[in-house]
Amino acid sequence: MSDNRKILVIEDSEDDFILLSQAIKRAKISVPLEWITDGQQAIDFFAGDKLLTESSNTLPALVLLDIKLPYKTGFEVLHWIRDQESLKELPVVMLTSSNETVDREKATRYGANSYLVKPSSIDALSQMMKQLHAEWFR
Repeated sequence: MSDNRKILVIEDSEDDFILLSQAIKRAKISVPLEWITDGQQAIDFFAGDKLLTESSNTLPALVLLDIKLPYKTGFEVLHWIRDQESLKELPVVMLTSSNETVDREKATRYGANSYLVKPSSIDALSQMMKQLHAEWFR
């Protein structure tokens, strides 16, 4: 399962990023990952003039966005992304440890394509990544 498009992971926990990387390898998905560790860096990444003015080929194929991030929350990042005309169609999946209904509703209201709670096992996370790959990398 090779694809030249990337997944952008916006996650402040190095342990969670490593686990996600291992789960993707275990799922035999060869999609490059790019990692951003805080909300402001994520906005800066997308706000780069070059990125927003070039074709959508420079954009990631999928964004996995945590809620609890330093500087700007995942909700603030999501809201900012959806306010940008050139990013309105960018697939953003909230991948978080929060199973709170209020968070789920807020993510939906702000335009998340999906809301997934991080599973506790690498096998379950690997299966989740297979499903995301099948859905977003057709």
